[in-house]
Amino acid sequence: MTRFFAYFQRSIYGSCSFCRASIFFGALLLIIAANQSFAADCLVPADGASIVTLRAAPTAKSAIRGTLKRNELLPLIALMPGWYETRLSDGQMAFAAKRSTQIEVCPSEVGVVPSVADSEYELHAIDVGTGLAVLVRGPDFTLLYDAGSNDDTAQGDDNRVVAYLNTLQPPIQKIDHVILSHPHRDHVELLPDIVTRYSPSAVWNSGAFNNICGYRNFLFAIAANPSIQYHTATQDSGAESIEMTAKNCYRKKQPAQTLVLNHSKKISNETISIGKDASMTFLFADGSHRSSPNENSLVVRLDLGSRRVLLMGDAEAGGRKLPATLPSDTSIEGKLLACCAADVKADVLVVGHHSSKTSSRVKFLDAVNAKTYIVSAGPTKYAGIVLPDSEIIAELEKRGLVLRTDIEDASCLMSPDKVGLDADGQPGGCDNILVKFPRNKAISAEYRRISD
Repeated sequence: MTRFFAYFQRSIYGSCSFCRASIFFGALLLIIAANQSFAADCLVPADGASIVTLRAAPTAKSAIRGTLKRNELLPLIALMPGWYETRLSDGQMAFAAKRSTQIEVCPSEVGVVPSVADSEYELHAIDVGTGLAVLVRGPDFTLLYDAGSNDDTAQGDDNRVVAYLNTLQPPIQKIDHVILSHPHRDHVELLPDIVTRYSPSAVWNSGAFNNICGYRNFLFAIAANPSIQYHTATQDSGAESIEMTAKNCYRKKQPAQTLVLNHSKKISNETISIGKDASMTFLFADGSHRSSPNENSLVVRLDLGSRRVLLMGDAEAGGRKLPATLPSDTSIEGKLLACCAADVKADVLVVGHHSSKTSSRVKFLDAVNAKTYIVSAGPTKYAGIVLPDSEIIAELEKRGLVLRTDIEDASCLMSPDKVGLDADGQPGGCDNILVKFPRNKAISAEYRRISD
């Protein structure tokens, strides 16, 4: 709104003080009459520029994705140093250099591409290096599934997930649902900041305990906010006392103490409404002690209108085997195929265990039958192995579109143009992925390579 007044004053009345006062009150009356409808900003070519080249990424070296001509407008989606992000009429994201573009208020009659607030759902696979973080939002909800990393673990304002959320328009003020699939560092490490800053209405956690700093701080953050509805697979409504041993975390000593967590309703397989025409269903939930927390992974299906997303966490099919191997009967994939194969069918699969050969067996992928596959991985080794496994990627590529968060890991390390800390020697921040679920149109998926 401030930009609206500034632009209107400059373009119509210049520096005249009386005129500025007149136009301010006149504009105020118009806004009241219009019920504050002047909210959206548009991009137009700057004065002296007849055409603006639109790029696929915020760099002059990226591919040309289109043009913006004089007397045309495109919606302003996000800001970053030197660039504006916009959305084309076909739904693709594009970037315009600030030096050749300026901002105007969108006229109400202009057919600006609608935002997520009134037209679609979005899934963001955030590049956190070696780990997983998935944001899903719709017109009336925001959900985060995991936020962790084995290498990109900066906290506070430098937290890579926090930095990514700050690039989105409209801005995210609150997260309704936070789901932790299981308590491994590459899934939980960045979550304490999220819980503290965004005060989620509900947190969903298997309940399996792992005495690592990220998980401890995650529980401390939940306990510090009594308004959070805390759900696990281990306990129904009531208080839980956890004896926390003394531990040094992030150069701070945490003394031995008793942590009290107030539980809400226990996780079940009931369908849970998360917004208008949107729901989530926990297909697998187990908080018991297991040999590996991977066996506690919460498997969640999101129903977004008529589309489905399957979130697997690190759910496995057994040991490291080729994709054609049948899942073990005792594995999560095996159990889901035995009980409810029809329920795992989805349009988009966030692939289990970073596309390790421990997961994603052919029989399971056949049941899912997705057309879009999201792989979140990075360069840090798991037991001596860098994921994803090429055999899994090859199998996925036979079935549909595969997008990965590790494509530019090498060049990302010292990149000056990425989300979060720049040139920090860490792989995160470059290969973010955006999947859009527009109404009455096909799902689209692409890289959202931006800088904040």
